[in-house]
Amino acid sequence: MEPGDPGGGGGIGALGDQVKIGYFLSRQTHLKVLGPVAAEARRRGHACVAQIQRAGPKDDVSKSWAQGLSLFDQVTTHDLEADWMVAVGLRTAADERHVSRSRGIKWAALDSCGDNLLYVREYGEAVLKDWDCVTTLAPEPRDAAGAWMLEPVGYPELDQLFTVISDQAACRVKWNLPERQNIVLFAPAARPAHLSRLSRWWWGRGDYPFIAHQVRRFCDRHGALLITKTRAKHGDPPWLEGLSDRYIGETCYYPFDTLELVVASDLVTGGFGSALAIEAAAVGRPQAWLQAWPLERSEWPRFLPVRRPFFADPGGLWNHAGARTLNCYGPRWREHLQFWAEESPWPELDDAAREQHSRAVTRWAGPVDGKASARFLDLLESRC
Repeated sequence: MEPGDPGGGGGIGALGDQVKIGYFLSRQTHLKVLGPVAAEARRRGHACVAQIQRAGPKDDVSKSWAQGLSLFDQVTTHDLEADWMVAVGLRTAADERHVSRSRGIKWAALDSCGDNLLYVREYGEAVLKDWDCVTTLAPEPRDAAGAWMLEPVGYPELDQLFTVISDQAACRVKWNLPERQNIVLFAPAARPAHLSRLSRWWWGRGDYPFIAHQVRRFCDRHGALLITKTRAKHGDPPWLEGLSDRYIGETCYYPFDTLELVVASDLVTGGFGSALAIEAAAVGRPQAWLQAWPLERSEWPRFLPVRRPFFADPGGLWNHAGARTLNCYGPRWREHLQFWAEESPWPELDDAAREQHSRAVTRWAGPVDGKASARFLDLLESRC
């Protein structure tokens, strides 16, 4: 069986040869991708150690990382000696890679949401020279991006659906949510990198309050609980918490709190061009994506030809049966959104819609089978 085959999971770990794998944590959010890999590596008998970046992390490392860091045999801020170091994203750990690869330590890059494709498309394959193994999620977007040297393994984050995250009833109990009431999970405003700060500010002053209040009206009409799941980087306006029934910030990445709340919900909305569509489609939840700007304005031009067919075009993650896009721009958009809030029925998924969910997420993120971490470790084991 070839390394990376979905039926793999053997490799040298199955033969009793222990590999020491280090995990480079520059951000707490990377635990959602690295956690499932570390859990699978420990199952195979490998040693797992974590290095938290010593300077410049985007997260406050004094926060409680206890649940995620319990996966590792050792946690340190010092340089590690390991057979492999694993990081998330091609931008990560440039200085550490330069020093440690000269000592024979190999480095592997995991992907998150497809960001590795964007980086290669933006800067070319020269960015891969300081890595020994670079992965992405699925073959089709890799080929569309021209990043043929990246190896598709699937999305390790979604392996949590087969391990530490249980069914809807259990997730509702964990989050103290009502057993039978419909729940809408609202993803608040993202911050498109290609959009100017002035454009985002102006939108936040005018259009955003109107959009959010229509979501509130939709929930009230259907007797649904509105949960806003946010992140500190969103810089939410102060009124948003008061508009929500539950307002939840960043709490844990392994198990990943957002993924648990998707499982607990009945409908996922908001997003403003959000990659949360990956999780929502993987779980099989109906979606209503609020597109605040034309894709040409909010997406990096070099990545637009890759993003559009997998997200915005018919059959994409934002635009298929069970996942509709509500454009919040252009003529009469306020009237159309108000009609959605006041008249549209509660969405139900039939078998055809579920099949389109599965097809859309598989095209972008690879098979949702709980084996992405195993495929990644097969690659590392084959190269020791």
